[in-house]
Amino acid sequence: MKKIYKVFAALHDESNAGWIWMPPENGFTSRDLITITSLTKKKKVYCDCRIIDDNFQSYYKKETGNSIDNKYNTIVISDYYRNKLGGLNTEEEYEFEIVRGKCFVSKIRTLLQHPDNIVKIATWLAIISIGIGLLSILSSILSLHSD
Repeated sequence: MKKIYKVFAALHDESNAGWIWMPPENGFTSRDLITITSLTKKKKVYCDCRIIDDNFQSYYKKETGNSIDNKYNTIVISDYYRNKLGGLNTEEEYEFEIVRGKCFVSKIRTLLQHPDNIVKIATWLAIISIGIGLLSILSSILSLHSD
């Protein structure tokens, strides 16, 4: 889905969250893995999506004083993801392509691009552990065949 959205800054409480807030359209649901590409800046990130609803709009206005007038043309992104997408400015419009993450690699990329360093470290440790486990299995198989 290619579309022009007005970018708003995420709430301070969500600066380390691994999601962006997007309009309720095209079959996306909260916590879907997505790939969001800034067609203007030619950059891409993998993350979870949350859906902008009336409750979020009210809470956002209460917390920031800014009103999201049209949830269908708005996307709320943390500073971390705005920088990953090429340094997007808030309250400006950009063209994005948003697609659902379809494969296991998208899930791994989502975790490796997460703004929380603990999530990234845990993901790398898991990948390394799996690699060591596979090497151990391979070593055992090779030692059985060499006897």
